[in-house]
Amino acid sequence: MSSQILLLWCVTSPILIQIVQFFPIPSTQLWHTLTQVDQMRQWFIKEIHSFEPQIGFQTEFLVSHLGKPYTHYWLVQKVTPSQMLQMDWSYKEYKGNMVVVFLLDEVSEGVELTLNSTVTEPFPDEEIFSYSSIKKGWTGLIQNQLVNFIKKI
Repeated sequence: MSSQILLLWCVTSPILIQIVQFFPIPSTQLWHTLTQVDQMRQWFIKEIHSFEPQIGFQTEFLVSHLGKPYTHYWLVQKVTPSQMLQMDWSYKEYKGNMVVVFLLDEVSEGVELTLNSTVTEPFPDEEIFSYSSIKKGWTGLIQNQLVNFIKKI
């Protein structure tokens, strides 16, 4: 599996993290892995209790990190089945918002996943919301957890 990370940072622009990862499976199978709760719990976030890839769908779930609560709030903004999922991502306890986009592109012998994560409203000036922390989180999720999960199925 090949991968590429594009990291862009500009003081006057939102943070953009882009991760590109190839998977040797059909886009429909990757879509299922990205959008079905039973699969999401195994590679993404085990605390998620519900998710539907439908415009307007909202979900909220608590994740604790180092003793602090992070109630995730997701709002699905755009959906093209087996091609694109866009959602707003924020936390109940903290100001800030990011837009997360999963793009699936059928390529020879598989599918290329491009994840874009853009901070549209600044989060608090805390390490967990830093560029390096967000980059590390998405890189680990896509290039480690998702890759390893796909290898098992």
